[in-house]
Amino acid sequence: MNLFPRVLSAFVALCLLGGITFYGNATGLALAASLIILGAFNEFRKITFEKIPTPKIFQALFIITGIFIFTSILYGKSFSSIGFAVGFSFFYIFGLWVTRNKVTNENLLRIYGLGATYQILPAQMSVGPAGGA
Repeated sequence: MNLFPRVLSAFVALCLLGGITFYGNATGLALAASLIILGAFNEFRKITFEKIPTPKIFQALFIITGIFIFTSILYGKSFSSIGFAVGFSFFYIFGLWVTRNKVTNENLLRIYGLGATYQILPAQMSVGPAGGA
């Protein structure tokens, strides 16, 4: 395993984020972090749903819910709890309806567990423990 490409890509990413921070200040860095998190949602969707076949609308629902929860946490403490509750309720209820007779309960539980973890962690890590930027 050659580490040079990984070290080089990490250095390039560090330079890009440094430039964005220098020229774009906090707004530019927040925008860059948001784009990275949205890309991470899509990558996780590809990894998870490759192994467990699910309807395309359920996969889109995963990304929409992740974006909704991320933006509700990002835009203030007063809406974060409500957005979190509404987002997960919508994801679970609509997900059960869409995947009926198409995905086994064991696979659906695995998707919900992994999906819930992955939708919460990037959003919380991006805005910090206070719940707002």
